Amino acid sequence: MKKINLYLFALLSIFIACGSPKNNQNDSKPKQFKWTNEILGIPYKISYTGKEDYQSQIDSLTNHLIHLFSEKNPSSVVSSINKQKTTEIEDKDALFVLQSALSVCEETNHAFDPTVKPLYDLFNEYSYDDLLKKTLDTNYYHSILGCEKVTVSNINNSKIIVEKSTNDVKLTLGGIYKGYVVDKIAQFLNTKKVNNFYVELGKTPHVKCSGEMNHSWNVVIKEPKTDSSVIYHTEKMVIDLKNKGLACSDVNTQAYKIEDKLITPYFSISPIGLAQTDLVNAIIIADQTMLCDAYATAIVIMGKDKAIEYLQKHPEIEAIITYLDENNELKKYTTAGVEQIYHLVE
Repeated sequence: MKKINLYLFALLSIFIACGSPKNNQNDSKPKQFKWTNEILGIPYKISYTGKEDYQSQIDSLTNHLIHLFSEKNPSSVVSSINKQKTTEIEDKDALFVLQSALSVCEETNHAFDPTVKPLYDLFNEYSYDDLLKKTLDTNYYHSILGCEKVTVSNINNSKIIVEKSTNDVKLTLGGIYKGYVVDKIAQFLNTKKVNNFYVELGKTPHVKCSGEMNHSWNVVIKEPKTDSSVIYHTEKMVIDLKNKGLACSDVNTQAYKIEDKLITPYFSISPIGLAQTDLVNAIIIADQTMLCDAYATAIVIMGKDKAIEYLQKHPEIEAIITYLDENNELKKYTTAGVEQIYHLVE
């Protein structure tokens, strides 16, 4: 068993084709607003061209949503669901994200599954090396894993009840809610008729851009390369999002190489354990950043062949996936739409 380090650092930058607006004493002309912040360890970056300063409103919205979903907040909706078998929820954002997570789980045949939290909690007890050697109690995990063990019911069109098959079923929405936060910020800016904006959230990229007609916002992502033992970045990829959302698979991680598969720190519930894959990176582009977030995880866990088959059945999803072939060389697969909006730069 050979250990390799995967250095998949994703660097995002933006370029505005029309250039930044010049300073002018006339307050009616658009200005450039730009700032960064961090909430519960989650960084975010906002940039937009407009006439009004919306920083306090956007910061308040972002703070509310991250606290609503983060497991670091003991009173978040996810923490509440994980404490009991039956939970009543009232927040519409929480309901939408939860139902979306359950839907994507079913659609991807559990490649994305919000019930994997008990497996990820093993990292609190064991090192990555120890988990590779550990034999898991599959009977127990079969009884608590799987999105079908969570149901959402609307009682008399008033109460929303989340019911788990057993209290040991635990949820995590970390693989989908960050994209939703990006979408909500973009939605807010749209209501304010802000036509040029860039929103980025998380240590792994969750991005949404909007540009006025003939204007371009480009996302620059460093592309992974390999020398047979270490995977690293040497090239840049430029993507013109054209009012789309983007998310990448997890980065800055480690993996073990066993034969032609990478054993990653992702967990799979079928089979139960650390996921085996031949993908080293997935970039997903779609209308909703929330779905990009979930699909980026699912695609990596599927592996190249299943991922390509899935993408061919879902033309609404654009993707760039990078994988290791039988010669341990990096290859790339792109969907048809992506070929029109990205290119490599020297």
